[in-house]
Amino acid sequence: MLRSSCQKVVVILFAILSATFIMNLTACSNFFYKGYSGSNPDLYTVAINSLLWNKGHSNKSAKYCDSEISILENDEFGRTLFTYYEDYYTDISFSSLIIMQSSVDGYVYYYEDLNYLIKEQIAYSHTLEEFSQEEIDYLKEVNDWGKELDLSKCIKKQTIRNKQDVPTDTKTIEHEVREQFNVEDENIFINYLTSANNKNFVFYGAVRRVKEDNIYFAAFVNSEGEIIDWLVPQNLYSYQEELKNFKLKNGWWDE
Repeated sequence: MLRSSCQKVVVILFAILSATFIMNLTACSNFFYKGYSGSNPDLYTVAINSLLWNKGHSNKSAKYCDSEISILENDEFGRTLFTYYEDYYTDISFSSLIIMQSSVDGYVYYYEDLNYLIKEQIAYSHTLEEFSQEEIDYLKEVNDWGKELDLSKCIKKQTIRNKQDVPTDTKTIEHEVREQFNVEDENIFINYLTSANNKNFVFYGAVRRVKEDNIYFAAFVNSEGEIIDWLVPQNLYSYQEELKNFKLKNGWWDE
């Protein structure tokens, strides 16, 4: 009888521990996520290297899941017009309309800082506001839609399925963010955007504040690994020109 009771206790304890272990794994939202698993890693690559405030994934039931990518149109030279959507970044949500110029031999090509438009969305909404025909026509025009390809005008990136980490120590970056914006205990989010010549790079993030509006920022890091400039866009959904000028004034393409 005692042996049978002990066996029952062991079984119950094992069941409890197993359930707890599974719950903990589920709570670690990125434990099972291995990166973008869809059929358009080239479009995914263009999006995560172009857009500020992207995480590279969405969230569903406390777990990471793929961002939504929808192809709208292709031109006769291989350009692709598509939409990219994640559910939110801290407390903002948006969808994007993007054009990729070409995808060849594991690399993507696009017009940097000219290849996308952004539309504010309601976070967690099942209905997205669509881009107008006027917006679509404008993006096509500035991306030479229907014309012969000119890859010399493009930035080139290797196709990937995982959003890259910031290529420097994040604790040092957090310290710099706190000093720059004079914040102490607030939560800080930091993500990688893109690089030029594998030397200079831009990262971005947000300071989540309780009693005040969040701060959204981008930072320019030079080839020595030093943060040399900060950008706080005037408009979180229309910053392309600001970001382009920010890169250029700090020597984005300098050798």
